[in-house]
Amino acid sequence: MNAEILPDMSYVWRSILAGRSVLSKGVRFQVGKGDNVSIWHDPWLPLPYSFKPFSLPIKGTENWKVGDLIDHDNHVWLNTMVSELFSATEAEIILKIPLSVWAINDRSIWHYDKTGIYNVKSGYHIAQLSDTLTTHTSSSVGTSGEVNLLWAKLWKTNVPPKVRAFICFSKTHAIHPPLPKSKKRVLSHWNLPPSGRLKINFDGAFRVDIGRGGIGVVVRDEWGECLASLQRSIPFLSSVIHAEAEACRAALLVAIDQGWENLLVETDCATLVAALTKPDDDFSDIGWIISDCKELITSFNFISIKHVYREANVVAHCLAHNASFSLVDEFCLGENPSIIEDILIEDCFRCTWGFGSLSPSDHNRTSCI
Repeated sequence: MNAEILPDMSYVWRSILAGRSVLSKGVRFQVGKGDNVSIWHDPWLPLPYSFKPFSLPIKGTENWKVGDLIDHDNHVWLNTMVSELFSATEAEIILKIPLSVWAINDRSIWHYDKTGIYNVKSGYHIAQLSDTLTTHTSSSVGTSGEVNLLWAKLWKTNVPPKVRAFICFSKTHAIHPPLPKSKKRVLSHWNLPPSGRLKINFDGAFRVDIGRGGIGVVVRDEWGECLASLQRSIPFLSSVIHAEAEACRAALLVAIDQGWENLLVETDCATLVAALTKPDDDFSDIGWIISDCKELITSFNFISIKHVYREANVVAHCLAHNASFSLVDEFCLGENPSIIEDILIEDCFRCTWGFGSLSPSDHNRTSCI
């Protein structure tokens, strides 16, 4: 990024270096250990478009690294310190940044695409909109700015109201075409795992109104007996997929801690299953959690991670939902929380021997190791 254009450089290199201005507007650090990222001088906050804190450094912290804000033993942000150094808005953003359970080096990602990888389309939009971008917080930039300008001009035109309404209707259906009607499917249900294996179901709940949520995990044997359950509140979350990924990591850690080696794992989040089965590194906002899960998966003798419909994941969903509305961190081994007893009984009445109820479209996303 700091290379200079020299007289004898090739056209290709000149073109690459000419595009640095666009890259500099969208590249930021994804915090791993945070040892090499300056708190005040490097771009690391998911806050366009400087990606640096607006808060002024407190005396004595000018040379601090982002790693100084992390509890490396427990792999969490130092809540009190973050709240003291930054404004309430910035502190909330920082506390929602996922951290790895391992000491991973920091890396650069492209902010303006959910994959974290630069592409021409998003780069073009950043180049076109760079003069009009503001410092309002957002997680992505697309065509929304252009669309809003279009509507503003439309409603200022001197035409009858019914003409504007017709144009609005036409444009809306052009931008957001109606979704095709899906065929009704037969409802599925939870099924027993085969002999010699345990089944783990997990789920995450996200309350977008307050930016927090919860996770739920339940482990059952071949007879449908609940061996363990986990419900945990997560005070800082950025999205539904963030909650689901946290639930997956927690479920795998529970299994490793208990020494369970042959597992069927089920979730109603097909997006997460797809991310876990991709061989490439994940540079998204939850990339470190996905990397953690992939590494944890290698610890088992046999593991299969599959997508099921929501009705086959009700117990985990109930635990996650309850945790999102209460401050709870409860791991039960050999006993059942009262809130799931009836659901466990109902699942046993309806279950059959087999591998669970997979969505037909997700059979190819199954990962077996």
